[in-house]
Amino acid sequence: MRLNNGPQLEVELRHPRSLHKRIYHQWNLRDSMGSSSTIPGHTASETDKIPLHEPCFITKRIGYDLKKFYWIKPDKDNVPEQKRVGQYLISLGLVPLDFDLHSATNTIKLDRNLHHILEKLGLFAVTCAKSTLEAILTLLKEENKRFDERQGRYQRFFQLDKEPFSNAQYELVLVYPNHFLPNGSALTMHFPHPENEDELVAKLYMIGNDGVLREGRDSNSPRFPAFYAPDSDREQQHRVNPFLAIIYAEIVFRRYLRSSPTKALPAEYQELVDLTTAVVKEIYHPPLVEKVLPYADMAAKCAATENDGQPETKPKDDVALAKKTTSRQVDASGKYIASTYSSYGPEVKKPGKGASHEEYVEYFTYLMSGRDKPLTRQDKANLKATGLYVIESDEDEED
Repeated sequence: MRLNNGPQLEVELRHPRSLHKRIYHQWNLRDSMGSSSTIPGHTASETDKIPLHEPCFITKRIGYDLKKFYWIKPDKDNVPEQKRVGQYLISLGLVPLDFDLHSATNTIKLDRNLHHILEKLGLFAVTCAKSTLEAILTLLKEENKRFDERQGRYQRFFQLDKEPFSNAQYELVLVYPNHFLPNGSALTMHFPHPENEDELVAKLYMIGNDGVLREGRDSNSPRFPAFYAPDSDREQQHRVNPFLAIIYAEIVFRRYLRSSPTKALPAEYQELVDLTTAVVKEIYHPPLVEKVLPYADMAAKCAATENDGQPETKPKDDVALAKKTTSRQVDASGKYIASTYSSYGPEVKKPGKGASHEEYVEYFTYLMSGRDKPLTRQDKANLKATGLYVIESDEDEED
């Protein structure tokens, strides 16, 4: 796992998450890793906030084919929806005032297979470790108590550059372990070499007899360990926001519990599911959610006015090509027709007057789950195998 030849740029990772020095090749990284996928509004300067040599968030593999994953991802062609979700998170006090969905704090890098099965299939989730979840839960309860004592005349505030956010640890929760690693396959994790800090060593992890990711099949074999985000080369304000990871994990768990309500998870995973759910319940403190909804609506209305009330469009000359090359639907004028479903499940319409707190939480959960690209037939086949929600009609879907 060592990079050889060519001019070298030595970078020492000083953050406590770092365990060793690594030597990266300046010319290799610039030439081979510079072509990363972007989303509308994602400028070169924003891309630069995530170092090219940053490894996979989970496996710590350094690679040229890593893909960016966004924790929170509403329809990326619908600007009003993006603004609605962004303002919702800002008003809840979870992100800074300059946050948008293209922010580096909302972005990690993943191996392509892990990216697909997390975003499209939801076979696993990444949540914070038990100690981190418990510490964040305590802070949330304290802030919510202040909000209630001041009768809503209070803005929750969390110092994301301080513990437990700055030293947050993460864990994997496999909700469909035998689909995650089918037929006895394994996941490769990379660790610092104990004798040479310039190299990485690989270790295989497999599904244990109890359904937990372990070093061996035996249920007493060591579990896949908790890990830090490999983002210590980012500037502090651009590091991964644990709140966003927790929110996305709860989306995965919510879908899992809806589709497999009687299927018990191993105790180690169930504890993390319960803690994650408890944290998200405090994130969506009912009196606070009620207060922030008008701000989210206003942000969406302002964006719609600026954008003439429509999602972003492709040039008309590209309409025919777009119909052939994308599974998004495009109308005669060249405007995208927003997908009404996602891998999260069926469409959740905006609640009307008198709607309950849970209805609003469900609606924003749906918006944040990513619904800009309909599922392909292969996606649906994979989802059927896990028992997850599937759209019945296969009309006009690409393979």
